[in-house]
Amino acid sequence: MTGYSGGGRNLGTPGGVGQLRLASTPGPPGPQGPQGERGEPGPPGDRGDPGPPGDRGDPGPPGPPGDPAVTQALAVELTFGQDILLPAGRLQSVLALAVPAGRWFVSASATLENRSTTDFHEVDLWFAALPPPQNGVVGPRACHARMPPGGYITVALGPVVADLGTLPASVQLLAQRDPDVPADEVWVVEGTGLVNRAGATGMVALGA
Repeated sequence: MTGYSGGGRNLGTPGGVGQLRLASTPGPPGPQGPQGERGEPGPPGDRGDPGPPGDRGDPGPPGPPGDPAVTQALAVELTFGQDILLPAGRLQSVLALAVPAGRWFVSASATLENRSTTDFHEVDLWFAALPPPQNGVVGPRACHARMPPGGYITVALGPVVADLGTLPASVQLLAQRDPDVPADEVWVVEGTGLVNRAGATGMVALGA
């Protein structure tokens, strides 16, 4: 019987020699690396549903009162026995009212009487201001009347807005009749034709 000398190879380990691995303690963590680049933002999310409306708040306190719409009121009219005869073909002042600087709303009415028994007559009436308003005049400020023989007519002018600026003025109602038949009498009268009620010719100016 032949014996073995122990020279066989130890299969399962490289080189036939086993290696023993020992556990080691981990070292401290290394320094933090640099921050990476920021990524692209993602798409926006869907819009949420609106919430319910909140409760109605309490009303606030009332504000201060505004400026009054009318700051001054001035007026003039023909008085009893102050009828004005219009000269044929010539300008005639009917009413005049001195007003301070500022903005004014002006209105007037005038009653005319044709005392001719045979002829029609015509009259123009209009507003004027002396000196002329710095910032202009707008509104229905002129009219025309045609009267039959013995006729009465009442015409109205305004309201007209006159912005006088910084200067006071005299606001006037002017009239001019036709030149036909100068002997015929055409009047601006202070009272109505039926019962002579006063105030048929007058002008009012409201400062604003």
